Parts: sequence; structure tokens; C-alpha cells
Amino acid sequence: MGKENQAIPRKAALGIFGIIGSALFYELYVRPKLPHFSRVLDAVNGNPVSCFIENISELKSFPFDAIAVPGGGIKKNEFGLATPNEFQKIRLEAAAIKYIQKQAPIIILLDGKLEDSGDSLISKQYLQNKVKKLSQGTILLPDESVIIENISVNTATNMKQLRKLVDLHHLQQVLLITNNFHADRAEIHACAFGINALSLPAENIIIDQFPERQSELDLFYQGQPIDKIKEKEFLGIAVSFFDPNGALSTRIKEFTLNH
Repeated sequence: MGKENQAIPRKAALGIFGIIGSALFYELYVRPKLPHFSRVLDAVNGNPVSCFIENISELKSFPFDAIAVPGGGIKKNEFGLATPNEFQKIRLEAAAIKYIQKQAPIIILLDGKLEDSGDSLISKQYLQNKVKKLSQGTILLPDESVIIENISVNTATNMKQLRKLVDLHHLQQVLLITNNFHADRAEIHACAFGINALSLPAENIIIDQFPERQSELDLFYQGQPIDKIKEKEFLGIAVSFFDPNGALSTRIKEFTLNH
């Protein structure tokens, strides 16, 4: 009888510890990540994804403090010369349009690590030429208005390095320009790193400026393995539910690059 009376308080104590442990787990791990979980579920369900908070000030000369462009990749053309691949060209053209429209004073190229260190200026040069061409020579993009990031290896580390630049240059609002299939994942990782960024599809920017380009872009995507690309993006978004900062995917990517 005495042993039974001792067992009851012990069970009660274990239950109390269980409740306290669950509450602590919720407060320390689950609750801070609820906005992230919500954004991932929105992306999976095809809903808009954003954590952007617009800060309107009459003292600001530009709507955004910077335009950021995740690296889309470099390729070799038929002459063996390095050039942005087609996805990157779309991103850079959209960035050029927004720069001409005076949406931000600087452009950050999140090119990351490239196989050939000499390629680090390829995107920058293409972007500068595109600004000059689209503005018919009336606007130039000076070297000091372009920041090149060459450390990241994937979208998650793009945003990790962008966060460092945001802190370094005191950037409050960032316009994130990437391809339409990549916009949600880029926004999710940007939000996870606490970046106040608005992600816009590059294709939409180009079509808004040049409606006649719609058929050209449609034709381009018809020739791409878009289903596989979207599957990869969906998988990346799903994994980010448990790995918002991309630690696991980064380790895998770095292992792949080093072996």
C-alpha cells in the first residue's frame, strides 16, 4: 500500500516534467519558427510567400536600398568564352530594368563560388552592358554600385551572405530578383535569415516593361526541363521546412563540390 502511494506522486512528477519540457520545446523551437512554417506551407500550396515590410519614408531617394540577384550560373559559349547562362541573363536583365527605374542605388550579385575565378566579373559586365543598352546610353552602372559576393554555394548560403552584406551596409529593404520558379525558395531563405526582402520574378519584370517579350520567354521555357526544375524547387522548399537556414543542403553541396 505504501509503495502504491509513492508511485502516484512519481507519475505525477513525470507528467509535470513532460508538460514543462513540451512547453519549453514549443517556446524555444516551435513558436519562433511558426512564421517560417507558414511561409513554407504557403509555397507548397501555391500561395504568395513574403515577409517583406515596406518602410515608406520621404527621406529615402529610392524605394529599396539594394537589388540582389542570386547567381543563376555561368556557361561557356561556342567560342569557349564565359557568359551568364540563359536563366542568369533573364535575372540580370530584370535587375537592369529596375536599376534604370531607380528602384535602388546598388546591385548585389550573389554569384557565389565559381569554377574559374576569372568568371567573377562576367555577370557584372553583362549587367553593366545591359543597363547601358536598355537606357540607350543615358544611364551607366558604375563599378562602385555593384557588389559581388563569391562565397556562397547555394540559395541558402546566398541569403546567409546577403544577410552579412545587409548588416554591413545597413540595408533596410532589398529587392530580390530571380526566376519565377526560384522566387518562393529564395524568399523563404531570405526570411529565415531575417532579411527584409521582396522577391519578384525576373520574367514578370521584363514582360511588364516589354510586353512583346512574352512569346520569346514562353518559347524559351518550352525548351527547358521545367518539370524537373520545379520538382527540385519543391523538394528544396519541403526540406527547408525542417532546415530553414539550409545547413543540411549546404553540407551536401559543399561535399559534392569538394569530391
